[in-house]
Amino acid sequence: MGLVLGMMLGGCPGGAFLCSDDSQCEGGQCEASGYCSFPDEACLSGQRYGEHSPTGLAGECVEFDGGTGPSPTTGPSEGTTPSESNSDGVDDSSGPPMETDSGMPLSFTDDQWEGEFGAGSVRGLLWSDDAVRLVEGAPDGVLISRPFDAQSPATWTTLRWWPLAPYGKPLPEGGSAERGYAEDAVDMQGNLLLLHLDVGEGPLSDGEVIPDLSGTGHDAVVDGDGAGGTTGRFGTALADGPSSRLLVDAEDFEFGEGDFSWAMWVRFPQPCGGSPAMMGLDGATSPASPNVWLACGQPGSWGACSGSNGGRAIFTASGTQQASGGGTICSASTIDDGQWHHVAATKQGHVPATLRLYVDGNLDDEDSVDMDGPLTFPNDVELSIGAHPGDMFQFEGDLDEVAIWGRALAPEEVAAMYRRGVLRMDLAVRVCDDPSCAAEPPFEGPVGDGTPFVDGVGALMPGIPHPLTLEGRVIQYRLHLETLAPGLSPGLSAVTLDGTLP
Repeated sequence: MGLVLGMMLGGCPGGAFLCSDDSQCEGGQCEASGYCSFPDEACLSGQRYGEHSPTGLAGECVEFDGGTGPSPTTGPSEGTTPSESNSDGVDDSSGPPMETDSGMPLSFTDDQWEGEFGAGSVRGLLWSDDAVRLVEGAPDGVLISRPFDAQSPATWTTLRWWPLAPYGKPLPEGGSAERGYAEDAVDMQGNLLLLHLDVGEGPLSDGEVIPDLSGTGHDAVVDGDGAGGTTGRFGTALADGPSSRLLVDAEDFEFGEGDFSWAMWVRFPQPCGGSPAMMGLDGATSPASPNVWLACGQPGSWGACSGSNGGRAIFTASGTQQASGGGTICSASTIDDGQWHHVAATKQGHVPATLRLYVDGNLDDEDSVDMDGPLTFPNDVELSIGAHPGDMFQFEGDLDEVAIWGRALAPEEVAAMYRRGVLRMDLAVRVCDDPSCAAEPPFEGPVGDGTPFVDGVGALMPGIPHPLTLEGRVIQYRLHLETLAPGLSPGLSAVTLDGTLP
């Protein structure tokens, strides 16, 4: 009788609180068990028992009833961005999960800080402008998510995430354009040459072909011996020796009076003495004909580069080989310090023509010059990469992502290409059998060796599904952000994990 009376008065042994309707739960709901639960998207049912429930229920997820209770959280559908989902991370266009022959679908999403990203274990990260970003001054940061509990053994099938920009991805192929990114999507319109230079790490033979991925068929051919592969800014890169270069048929690079752009990543393992040419086009000296080339020069070796220490990028373009026939500009930044640098040069207009030179996304020099002739070549010349076209001024160093456009890139396009090379984001996942993941099994990537997931190479939009083949009750993800440029940070707006119950 005392126990029954105690229950009627709303109490029970041990301080647990019994309810009979939702009004007694102060923002929660009264479960059939007689105890209050409160909203929690980490639970499959969407509800977690409160602290005043008895031992064994307090803090635990309310059992999912197979469809009559609240639905699991669903993340942005493929091709959407977080801004197209509501504040709960639910893609309103997809509707609730439906039971299928393969089981009841699960979908958990983090797309806000309070109770979601911020409920995990965080180092060096914060929430800013609706995205997870690095704390100012931090070179990297890690977030281990809250555990997502399916409450029974589940099969986890897909990881998706929505980076703000295409971090760490090589430039798009085939003249395509990225879409769906909040920042720094690249449009390869007008791209005429794209050499990813993923040549592996072994030596390259004289005559070996390196494919052009622009879709225009401008494959490069190795000329000479001593070239090989090395670790690049994206994948592997070309390690160019003192007696090797790449040659490309130059017919489609005779721009006449038109605009063009050159860009590449470059690394000098030693000072760039002797004005090595990273890329160039040059006609015969007699009769005088156009020359365009991108090189590195020490102070005093070029008039445009006087008065500074260290090797700096040099861009020269003229309609003839006469000194008055065009212009030469020089970067303010040193590029021969053994680090990767992004170098880009553009020509816009002709009489006058504006020459611009960018290093690491910043405009370093520009000049307005009158070209005294069109950039057409009366002789059979080739585009030379890794040496002057006359097979002199040999470059010795590393090259990656060499590209040419038949248009002048805008400053914001050049900056976006730099940022994708210095900002990094990766994720890994693990499954556990206990709700807290206290055993801390290792996080895994796509091939099960600890190598993390990265934004899909070749994918033109964020949120692309990455397949998982994991079994377990609980799943967690680990997010890692990194910057190689102080003051810049990658950003992430949402992560979704999908699976099924048997």
